[in-house]
Amino acid sequence: MSSSGFYRASGGMNNRRGNERHNQGDIASERINRLMAMAQRHASMGDLSQADYMVSLARRISMKAKSPIPKELKNNFCRHCYRYMQPGRTSRTVINSKEGRVETICLKCGGRRFYRIEKSRLVTAIAPRNDALRVTKKTG
Repeated sequence: MSSSGFYRASGGMNNRRGNERHNQGDIASERINRLMAMAQRHASMGDLSQADYMVSLARRISMKAKSPIPKELKNNFCRHCYRYMQPGRTSRTVINSKEGRVETICLKCGGRRFYRIEKSRLVTAIAPRNDALRVTKKTG
């Protein structure tokens, strides 16, 4: 068999370009997860510029490999300025019980992000505050 370029020299149809792209997506998602974990670690230590850099690297890898960032990780950075959002430091979180959603506000650019929350989960999220204030009467 001649090496005409259709098959790779290392072994047949299994090493074609499509399989390599599939593996690239797996590698990319693994790197994205690792970078976002590093961003969280840097933010907790107080190094927010390094956390922002990790977010930008994760976004670049995601775009290059055409692999989406998982939703739970996407919630960790601002959609407008791409800054890592750490509640209390770089973002403010507000529970809007009327509309049944959580609002996260970026303190750098003022960008807002909304997350729907079910009414049943909303009640359980607020319930511990009410239980702490409840006074029980002792009989006896």
